[in-house]
Amino acid sequence: MNVVDQIRKIRLEKGIAQEAVAEYLKISQSAYSRLECQETVNVDQLLRIAAFLNVKPGELLLELNIEHNKKNQQHSYAADHPSNVILFERILAEKELYMELLVKRLKELEDKIEKKDKKIKSLKEKLTINNIN
Repeated sequence: MNVVDQIRKIRLEKGIAQEAVAEYLKISQSAYSRLECQETVNVDQLLRIAAFLNVKPGELLLELNIEHNKKNQQHSYAADHPSNVILFERILAEKELYMELLVKRLKELEDKIEKKDKKIKSLKEKLTINNIN
């Protein structure tokens, strides 16, 4: 099972139509359908879909890791086992992208707060001026 299979599984379990997810992502239903036919999604898509499905993005990846381990129980769990190395590299790469997105989102939110603070200060100054007059 890949990330997209996990997304589809959760979407169906929750009884959510492709149209609803597509609308949330601001794409057409056919575009979302094509997305579900891929083997993976980019981190931004993963984050947005996870938010819509009300699951943590890591839960989608955790399920992959659990399934991977079940399939490979007869194999070594050593970190240098080829299938584990690929999985670890993928998880690390997605974690790095996830962290980059979180940092970017944090910066956006900080900028919004700064703009709001400036607006509040400006409004307070206007109120003070109006009260003096």
